[in-house]
Amino acid sequence: MPRVSILLRIWRALEQIALARNDAGQPLRPVLYELYSWAQTGTIPIYIEMPKAQGRWPYLAGECLFDEQGDTLNTRPAAITIRLYTTVIEKAPSRGRDFESEQAFIPFKGLPREERYCETLAHELAHVRHSVTDPGFLPMRDRLKSMNDQVLRLQSLRLVSENRQSIKKDMQAIADQIKVLTTSIESPAIAVERAVWRELSER
Repeated sequence: MPRVSILLRIWRALEQIALARNDAGQPLRPVLYELYSWAQTGTIPIYIEMPKAQGRWPYLAGECLFDEQGDTLNTRPAAITIRLYTTVIEKAPSRGRDFESEQAFIPFKGLPREERYCETLAHELAHVRHSVTDPGFLPMRDRLKSMNDQVLRLQSLRLVSENRQSIKKDMQAIADQIKVLTTSIESPAIAVERAVWRELSER
């Protein structure tokens, strides 16, 4: 079957799961339904891609790409692309997440393939909504990227510098800040993903 046909089939399955209703006309999965409906009716274009994961980090199930030309302050995206790496999602082992103890859960546990896609989509859509509703999200994300780049530079410098202990302290200080930023960015998305996983697991 051509890849385009496969991707269309996957997307139709995702929509069917996200928009499913019970006999009374109520959404079967309210959190997923509300999030998907919000994305459909929003003013910022959201594009979905399902590229092959070749050359990507093998544990990257999905990611958001932000066009930051939405305003002069670059605090609101003009468009967003969500990438779902379906082969990674299909093969991903079920492992617990524990950014916060109350949010700990096991992604993908007990879910078939299409519902795994939905769980990942919900996580990425949560990032999308965060970027649209919180002017601090994109600057925070850019700062996180800058700090990760800084750690890589320090790691390279540490190999040739005589002042390795000082560099190690600098790296630890940055790593502590990275942890705080990562939690601020990921915790809301993990909370949504956990809620959607529960909805998918219960029905």
